[in-house]
Amino acid sequence: MQLEFCDYQINDLGVCVYQIGEAKLIFNNELHWLVSYKNETLSFFELNNPQPLYFLYPLFEVDRALVYTHLNAVAQRYLFKKEISNDFPELVIMQHVLEHSVTDYWPLKALEWLESSSNFNAQIKDQLNALHQKSWASQKLKHKARFLLKKFS
Repeated sequence: MQLEFCDYQINDLGVCVYQIGEAKLIFNNELHWLVSYKNETLSFFELNNPQPLYFLYPLFEVDRALVYTHLNAVAQRYLFKKEISNDFPELVIMQHVLEHSVTDYWPLKALEWLESSSNFNAQIKDQLNALHQKSWASQKLKHKARFLLKKFS
């Protein structure tokens, strides 16, 4: 699956900004993020089922600067009163990747994004520390995690 840049209104829900397979990331007129998956739409931070987050992993295959350029273009087009890129839930998706992956691929992609970001929080720090205990994590992944922990300390 690939990340598709979108820019269209979905009924009263808001603006679809990204689509990956059946999952859509929507910015709502009430200034919060929604995820739509298999005809169910929930506030991003109220998800009970983590399944839709798996479908958002390909976000990390696209250059972070391109993703944020698109975010800002959508915000300007729809005249959102708030900078939507400030609330983009990349850390929530990243935390899910680090917590639920069983191979290096997605965590390495997420850490590449993190490396080009100034976004960092305690949960991500905990997940980076936890990578050292995961048997599936390669030396490369562990070294990158250690590097980022030092960078953000």
